[in-house]
Amino acid sequence: HHMATHCHLSRTYPGLFFVGTMLLTLLLVGCGTNSPTGPTTGGSGSPISYNTGAGHILVQLFSSPGFIFPPISGVPDWTLYGDGTLIMKSNTSAGAGPHLLVAHLSTGEVQHILDVVVNQNAFFASTQSSYGRMVADIGSQLLTVDANGQHKEVHLFAESTSSEDEQTQHVFAIRHFLLSYSPASTQPYVPPGVVLLVAQE
Repeated sequence: HHMATHCHLSRTYPGLFFVGTMLLTLLLVGCGTNSPTGPTTGGSGSPISYNTGAGHILVQLFSSPGFIFPPISGVPDWTLYGDGTLIMKSNTSAGAGPHLLVAHLSTGEVQHILDVVVNQNAFFASTQSSYGRMVADIGSQLLTVDANGQHKEVHLFAESTSSEDEQTQHVFAIRHFLLSYSPASTQPYVPPGVVLLVAQE
């Protein structure tokens, strides 16, 4: 009698039965191929959860001015948003203000950056609020990371030339990685606010 009911169900809802089977197959296939150690992730750990909101900052480097250098500028050096938008200062900025570039990264590229920051360089394991040598007239950089349900900020001062502890090596490795990061394609970034300011005058 039970057998008859089961057959009756799969006959009445063949679509549901099929969808269920497909989902199960996909799940099994997904688990089989998506091992964190695979070369596709290009990293060392498991995937990192993050807020995919367009205006949500995942990783940011922001220079705070010293008394003399760098010049005061309210523009972050490097900002990665949840939707994969990356806005960074151009290394070849000449002239008045900083030249900004924008790139749109894939989910895989965002994961790679977060993997380097969070897994490989253990950012959230750092215990101090600042690293490096304080030099009076040279500012610091504020490194902010928001991922894996955690949010943390540390100040980076001048990099020391002497032997550094592991945490210091890690946070400066993150800084170097971000500043030398080169997206596949970039274009000049024009802040939306600039247009509004011109229109209001």
